Amino acid sequence: APVKLEMLSADTILWWQSDCVQNDKGMVLCERIKVPAATGDVTSTLRISVEGLPQAFLRATLVAQMPPVQDLRPRLEDGSAPEPLLPGAPIDPRDYNGRRNWLSRCKVVAEVSGSEVVCFQHVLLTEASTYMLYVHLDHYRGPGGLEGGRWLLESFGSGPIEVGADTMEQDLEVLVRRSWETVVEEPPPDKSKKGKEAQEGDQPNRADGAAATRQKWLARRTAGAEEPDDSAEGKSAEDAELAAALERAKEAVHPNAAIADFLHCHTEVAAVLVMEDPFTVAPDGPDQLPEDTDGVADEDTEVPPQSPPAGPDDVGVRAFGTLGERKARIAEFEASSARWTTATEDLEAAKQRNATWIEEMRNWREERTSAPGGAAAAPFAETRDGLRVGLRLRLEKCAILKDAVLDNKCVDAEPVRVAIAEAEAAGAGAWDVELMEKAGSKLRMLESATSFKEALVAAEAKVEVAHASAGETAELSSEAQEAAATAAAEAATAAATLGEALSTFKACLKDCAVKSIPVPEEVSNEEPLTRASALLEQEHAAAAARAQAQAAAATLGMEADSA
Repeated sequence: APVKLEMLSADTILWWQSDCVQNDKGMVLCERIKVPAATGDVTSTLRISVEGLPQAFLRATLVAQMPPVQDLRPRLEDGSAPEPLLPGAPIDPRDYNGRRNWLSRCKVVAEVSGSEVVCFQHVLLTEASTYMLYVHLDHYRGPGGLEGGRWLLESFGSGPIEVGADTMEQDLEVLVRRSWETVVEEPPPDKSKKGKEAQEGDQPNRADGAAATRQKWLARRTAGAEEPDDSAEGKSAEDAELAAALERAKEAVHPNAAIADFLHCHTEVAAVLVMEDPFTVAPDGPDQLPEDTDGVADEDTEVPPQSPPAGPDDVGVRAFGTLGERKARIAEFEASSARWTTATEDLEAAKQRNATWIEEMRNWREERTSAPGGAAAAPFAETRDGLRVGLRLRLEKCAILKDAVLDNKCVDAEPVRVAIAEAEAAGAGAWDVELMEKAGSKLRMLESATSFKEALVAAEAKVEVAHASAGETAELSSEAQEAAATAAAEAATAAATLGEALSTFKACLKDCAVKSIPVPEEVSNEEPLTRASALLEQEHAAAAARAQAQAAAATLGMEADSA
């Protein structure tokens, strides 16, 4: 039949979920899937996921359960064959006549694996058929425990399906285990009798089988035993046989296990026959191309017209034969040739266009050169020379400014200020913005360092005078006390100025560190910073003491006035 395309619907969404139960087989779920009768085939996407089992690696297998073979089904009590099973009818586990027969009728349809989620992308479930879905944990590629886990099965298909727990294997295992149980005073079944045939669950128990086997072995040993030979000839024959056996044993023993295997190991490999599906070479049709005439094609050669496909077979021949491949190859060659032809034409046009422009530029230069005064007399000569000198000057000023910024021994701000002014006048602000920003940062750092040192010297002098005045005028006149108060106020003002200068200097140092600007060692010395911090703390303590003394004096004055 011709190939046709059909759209498959997935408007039926079903899902089932349950808790995982710990078991010896590492089985996450074992579900039976059945397509109801009279609903048609169902196309579906099956997705299985687990929760509560992190990094669990799942191996999912979809198995189709085929009906039991009619000849292997157990017969009825009267010895007659059972009625054939109807499609979609429930199947009794005993109808398979043993677990081995049931396993032989289970065919693997698809297998997928993944971490925590597995998905069968597309499955076709036949009407009135039974499938089994097994999902196991891979203990070698992930955790093997099932405690606290929960599984979810989702179906996105074209029709409904029935899902339920599969107990077929458990039922058959129960039948096998029953055969192992001890049966009291029950004779073994007679397999020669007609009627219902014996199944695996009706076999004799192991104890009886073992006893019967031992009795047979003892009987064979007793029947083949002979009287011991005590004569010298008998002993010598036994000794010779023993010596020969020991010699053979010595040859088979070697201290190196690998060498022993090489000398004495014998492996038999059965013949293997590799079979593949048959295939047929589809011959090409009567259509010919000019190159099929073995080099005799010319302008007079007539090529038969291309006829449309006559039927499905002709479509298959064209699809899988060599004619379609040759036509595709010729079409690809023609497209590639056209593409390269266009590219070559564009290249030639570009070359011609560039040559024309170069010639025009050469003519323009000759015209300007042959004019009175030559190129030097052109109207733009003065402007060009000015631009050239300006650019050269700008580059020189930028180089001088860069040297000043990167000089780690320069502690004077004046050379940097002059270099910045000259570079700005030469237009370096629009030429190298980053350099101008770094130069400004270094200038601010050097100026703040100078201001900080001046404020530190002044503050130390003022604080020392204030401390001396406070110690000498403790019990002197009011004029001396006013002078001490004035010195204390000047010390407080100097300390405040020092604090602002210190904050500004630290901010400038941090800015230079961020922009990778070298700082002279004399400027980055920690000793002045430590002195300034200690002086500020001392002045803060002195200011607090003065405030407390003033408050106490005010209190005493109020008490004196009230008295």
